[in-house]
Amino acid sequence: MTDLIETQRKLWQSSRSQLMRQQLLQTPSAWLAMRVPGADGFWFGKATAERPQWMVGAGNGESALADHLFRSRTDVCAIAAGCGRFGHHLFSLEGQMPGVFDEQVRHLGKMPWIGPNDVQHLDTGGNVHWLAGQPLLLGTTANRLVLNAELFEQCAKAYVLASATGQTIQPLPWLARFIANRRLHNDQRAAAFQVMNGQLPKESYRY
Repeated sequence: MTDLIETQRKLWQSSRSQLMRQQLLQTPSAWLAMRVPGADGFWFGKATAERPQWMVGAGNGESALADHLFRSRTDVCAIAAGCGRFGHHLFSLEGQMPGVFDEQVRHLGKMPWIGPNDVQHLDTGGNVHWLAGQPLLLGTTANRLVLNAELFEQCAKAYVLASATGQTIQPLPWLARFIANRRLHNDQRAAAFQVMNGQLPKESYRY
C-alpha cells in the first residue's frame, strides 16, 4: 500500500507538470486530486503547489468536492479542476458540446448542459463536467486524465471555431455515438471493479 500511495503522489506531480506546461489548468482555482485504491485518503493540491497534501476524509471546500467525486464515480482515480483557453470559451459561449468527434465520444462521453449540471449528472459516465462553478475533467488513471484534458481542449478549439462561422454542425450518427459510449462505459466498469479490489485501473488507449 505504501508503494501505491507513493506512486500516486509522483503521478500527481508529473500530471500537474504536464497540464501546466500545456496551459490546461488556466482556472484561477485549479487543483488536482489522485485516488489511491484501497486507502482511506487521497492526494490533493492546488495547481500552483509543488507537492500535494494527503487528505483523509471529506475536508472542506475543494477537497470535499474531490472526495464527493471519488465516492460518486468509483471508476475515477484522477481529477483536474481546470481547463485550457478554448475549454473556457466552450463553457462560456456554447455551454455544451454535442458528440461531433470520434475520440470525443469514445473517451470523454456525454457532456451535460451547464444549466442543470450537478452531482446527479455524474452517473452519465461523462468525463467533462461543469460543477460548483468550475470545469472538471475526470480520468480512470493519471495518464488518462492528461489525455482527456488534451483531447477536450483540441475538440473545444475545433468546435468553438466552427461555431463562429455560423454553420450548422452535425453530430456523429447516433449508432457511432452509441457504440463509442458503450465502449467507454465498459472501460469504466472494468476500472471500477479494479478500484474496488484495491488496484489501479489498466490504461485505456484503444478506440
